[in-house]
Amino acid sequence: MYRNLDQSVLYQMFLRTMTPEGTFKGAERMLPNLASLGFDIVYLCPIAQADPDEDQTRWSSRQHKAKTFNPKNPYRISDYFAIDTDYGTLDDCISFVNKAHELGMRVMVDLVYYHCGPKAVFIEEHPEFLKYDKDGKVIDGEWHFPQLNFDCEGLREYLYSNMLWYIRDLDFDGFRCDVATGIPLDFWREGVRRCREIKPDLIMLSEGENASFLLDNVFDLNYEFSFGHKLLDSLKSGDVTELRARWEATEAKNPRTGAVVRFFDQHDFANESYDIRYETLVGGAAVEAALTFAGLCDGVPFIYNGYEACDRARHSIFSDRNHGRHCIDWSGALTDAGRKRSALLRRLADLRHDNPALGASAATKWLDCDKRVAVIERTAGDQRVIVAVNFSAEPVSAVIECSGEPMRELLSRGTSRRKGDSLLLELDPRGFVVIEMK
Repeated sequence: MYRNLDQSVLYQMFLRTMTPEGTFKGAERMLPNLASLGFDIVYLCPIAQADPDEDQTRWSSRQHKAKTFNPKNPYRISDYFAIDTDYGTLDDCISFVNKAHELGMRVMVDLVYYHCGPKAVFIEEHPEFLKYDKDGKVIDGEWHFPQLNFDCEGLREYLYSNMLWYIRDLDFDGFRCDVATGIPLDFWREGVRRCREIKPDLIMLSEGENASFLLDNVFDLNYEFSFGHKLLDSLKSGDVTELRARWEATEAKNPRTGAVVRFFDQHDFANESYDIRYETLVGGAAVEAALTFAGLCDGVPFIYNGYEACDRARHSIFSDRNHGRHCIDWSGALTDAGRKRSALLRRLADLRHDNPALGASAATKWLDCDKRVAVIERTAGDQRVIVAVNFSAEPVSAVIECSGEPMRELLSRGTSRRKGDSLLLELDPRGFVVIEMK
């Protein structure tokens, strides 16, 4: 029924920013458009009941800096077994998941198990679920919230039952695990084992770069924060040297080829961009160069909501319809730039779906070229595809050593032709070519 992970494209949806109302019902109306753009997996930021504690001494520094004055940080959970009322009802959530499934998409949800809210519903009955120092004071984690105690078997069973609730009762298809590497791997191993007894094709995404989490079939994918940062740095400098070095470092340490998500932007980056979103900072053409490279590189492409509409609006994880009211500016979808962006994302998804050489785990080799141009060769079976992206704001004429003859151009903002034993690329500013080779 669903496309396999290797050929899939992931879409991150933050309900608070997706629509002005910020609800499941509002977001459900958007699902047919996402399916038409070729997205296979929708990943939701946390939907569990957020802690409403208004004591600002228990807020994170990011929450203070946002100045939305919303106590309900979605990454500070009060009740793991309740849907936050801001998003609607449990039935609204189930309807959303069912609609996505009808459209052929799977749905993942964020688990936040590193810490909890200071007024989490279980604390009074189960104080042993928290960590304490030698003086009996609750230990706060990195973001100033009570840290959960994974030495406590009762806590583990409580959270295993929460994972199963999402999978068995709400029919979610997988998890993005917040601060996954701050939690013992053996906890995840057992939780995944139990969930896969119900849903064998469960998807597990670790928000972390620890390669050991990809062993033993615990996690399918790791985050790659640094790759996203280097995409932006390369667009600013017009030089892909550090991007290539980062890719090579990741390739060297990971036990499985392509076991990462490739993103240019996501909710944390967007939150920290404030009023200067990437679309404004580097411009639409540069964004499309980054989306193309991330979309056709190894790993699973990960698109943040709003990029299909060239969204420039401020996003904040601490905003909702009553606090700041930051949401996607969907008017961009009706502009020429928006139509062009949607067409590009649809084409990138089609290329991923239809070409084994562009799948997550297909072999990838970085080719030497002008330092302004990222060139990779991707192969699977008898298929070979060259992806070349100009990260500079100037046109580039570049030569790469490449055997074989160009068979067809799959995508182009530039030209390519054979020149002796080499391939000559003429790339527009922020341009790209994707070529299937004989």
